[in-house]
Amino acid sequence: MNPLSLAKTLFDNFFFMYTLTRKLGAPIHLSEAECEKVFENLNADKTMTQKFAFIFNIKEGKLSRHLNTEKFLPYSGFLDLNKFFMLIHPNYMEEYLKWGRAVYTFLMKEQPVQLDPLNQCTKVTIPLKLIDGKYHWVLQEAIPLQVDAANNLISHLNIYSIVRPMEASEKVQLDYRLYINGFETTEWTKVFWKGYFTLQPFDLTPDQTKIVQLILEDNTITNAEIGLKLIKQKNSIDMQNKHILAKARTAFTHQNFENIRDVVSFLKTIHYFDKENFEKYLDDDMDGISKVE
Repeated sequence: MNPLSLAKTLFDNFFFMYTLTRKLGAPIHLSEAECEKVFENLNADKTMTQKFAFIFNIKEGKLSRHLNTEKFLPYSGFLDLNKFFMLIHPNYMEEYLKWGRAVYTFLMKEQPVQLDPLNQCTKVTIPLKLIDGKYHWVLQEAIPLQVDAANNLISHLNIYSIVRPMEASEKVQLDYRLYINGFETTEWTKVFWKGYFTLQPFDLTPDQTKIVQLILEDNTITNAEIGLKLIKQKNSIDMQNKHILAKARTAFTHQNFENIRDVVSFLKTIHYFDKENFEKYLDDDMDGISKVE
């Protein structure tokens, strides 16, 4: 964890949320009574005995309607957002905040007309300290709950399911996915990564991009063969590969990259090579969010 980088991310996240909340109106759907009913049904669900949940009101910046949080989480007094953040493994805090900002930007800027309370869900598995004082991988499912007159997201229901204990030495890349009516929407997942890249850049030079593209096309290609195609010396390709590997290890700190082929394989899984199809999502974070007058 880089303390200076985390401090900057915390400040950027605070300013982003401050700017965001100023543009939100009063919730019109679901109503408070409907939200209460949703939580009553959740409380009656027998499977929730091994899960915990809360509602996050974005406009007010508060957590509300807790379920089983005191059973699974080590905190005193009333659970607020800052206390929850402090339970996230410190090595993942910055990444978690960047992902949250990318998701909010997408849901409230790019797809406002498609927000559908209770029928959409973002999923990510995060390392969270539980009541036993140890970190565990916990599945977070965030479900849109209330929207304002401009169909901006006002609140969402978060449900947490414990997956397994976290090993001290393991590294896992956080990976958000969006589901509609239980099915993953691949196109939206690609756009989530696009938004994340704007906050955690992974920029390659033209030569490095060509090298990566050649390996993507043929995973068995050698550095000498790449050099012939690019009219470069093999030692030049060797050096570029080292630079690409170093950039990847910096940008994706929780990946165990051994060589450049590991990098290319990972970039493929996160739709990096599709990101040029989504250049419109590189606009400023807040432009385009509908403001309720």
